[in-house]
Amino acid sequence: MTAQFREIITIEGEKYGMASEPLDPLIVREFSGHREGFPDGYPTLYPSCTACWRGYIGHWLIDDNQLWLVDVRGSNEVDDGKIYVEVDQEQLKLLDWRKTFFNYQQGNIKAVWFSGQLVVEMGELIKYVHMAYYSEYEKYMLIDIKKGNILQKQTVTNAELQAKKNFKN
Repeated sequence: MTAQFREIITIEGEKYGMASEPLDPLIVREFSGHREGFPDGYPTLYPSCTACWRGYIGHWLIDDNQLWLVDVRGSNEVDDGKIYVEVDQEQLKLLDWRKTFFNYQQGNIKAVWFSGQLVVEMGELIKYVHMAYYSEYEKYMLIDIKKGNILQKQTVTNAELQAKKNFKN
C-alpha cells in the first residue's frame, strides 16, 4: 500500500497530520446495513489515487478538550473535494457527508462515535516509508479519546513511540 494522505487536525491553532482515521468507525456503523441508493455493506468510497484509499480526508479540531469534525473532502482537489461512493463498477454516486451521516447538521460536529487513540505527527519527517502510515516523525502527540472527549494527551519522541510498538509486539 502506498503512503497515505494524512487526516488534518488543528490543535491550539497549529495544523498537523494524523496517522489515524477517526471517521472510519462511523462509516462502518452507518453502512453496516443497507442504505437506500448505496450498495449493501461497507461502502467503497472512490479513491482519487492510491495515496488515499479511504477516498476522503477528514479535517479535525481539538477544542475545549473535545474532538470535532470540521470537514470531510475528497482527496482530488481538481474535483472540488467531492466524495464519491462506488455503486457498482461503472457507476459513482456523490456522497453528501453532512446529509448521509449527520442529517444536514452544520458547523463543527463532536466526534461522539470515536473512542480510541489519535496519533498526531509532529516535528520533522525523519524517515519516509512508502507504505500506509509507516513514515516516522521527530515526535508524536498521542491523544486518548472516549466518545469525543479527551481523556489524556501525551507527547512522545519517535524513539519512545518505537519502543512502545516493539514492546506490544
